Amino acid sequence: MKDTRLFKRLFAYMKPYLLRYVVAIVFMIIIVGIDVISPLLISASLAELGNEVIDFNKIVMYFIVCLGLTLLMYVIQFLQTMLLHYTGQRIVYKIREDVFAHIQSLSHHQFNEIPVGTLVTRDTSDVNVLFQLYTNVIISVLKNTATIVGVFIAMVLLNAKLAIIVLCILPIILILTIVFRKFLRKVHRQVRTEVSNMNAFLSENISGIKITQIFNREARKMQEFTDRNSKLGKAKHRQIFVFGIFRPMVYMLYISSVMCLFFIGDKGVLDNVTFLGQVIT
Repeated sequence: MKDTRLFKRLFAYMKPYLLRYVVAIVFMIIIVGIDVISPLLISASLAELGNEVIDFNKIVMYFIVCLGLTLLMYVIQFLQTMLLHYTGQRIVYKIREDVFAHIQSLSHHQFNEIPVGTLVTRDTSDVNVLFQLYTNVIISVLKNTATIVGVFIAMVLLNAKLAIIVLCILPIILILTIVFRKFLRKVHRQVRTEVSNMNAFLSENISGIKITQIFNREARKMQEFTDRNSKLGKAKHRQIFVFGIFRPMVYMLYISSVMCLFFIGDKGVLDNVTFLGQVIT
């Protein structure tokens, strides 16, 4: 199934709760605005300390405003979390009902072909994974995108030269994300498949343990369990390995960009910096 068709089917469950997601997006925009404004207030207070005549009233005002915004952000985050989790539970409840109704509509031949544990995994574990999509992933993606845009605007307002230099590392991050996305998707699907196979094996053998003992097949079933457990462990190790490469590389790029900013932060180095043929002042 293509991603567009898959997401279209998943987002169809969001339509009855679209207004709630709009409210959550409004909360998200307010939180991002506070995240962007707070460093500017701190920067303004520090700049005030550098003046010959320090106006402590302004510093206290900046502190009070920053504290008030922080408290407001915590309240909004609480409301947003409660709203998203309540909505996500309602959506997952509907999906679980539809999946169970579909399982009941299967033919006898399909029940003979599909292990019971696999069906249970589809209706429980796999549906619970979708809960993260409706509560965290969608809003987190929008929040991170809005944060990047807001931070870049703030950086341009503070220092356009440094902002453009920081952007030089963005193509590298995009390339890494595209490359590792393919590997992450493959290993994640393999992990979910092995988890489903393990649940199916356990469900069938625990319910039929008397038959296994009657025919003295404990050793063989133990070997089958060991093989399935080994496959699941290898799939988990591959997932950890991919994450173990991707995340440190992103963090290394972050540290490299900070070091570059410290290195070229001197005004003499930034003189006559050009962008698209224009000298940036």
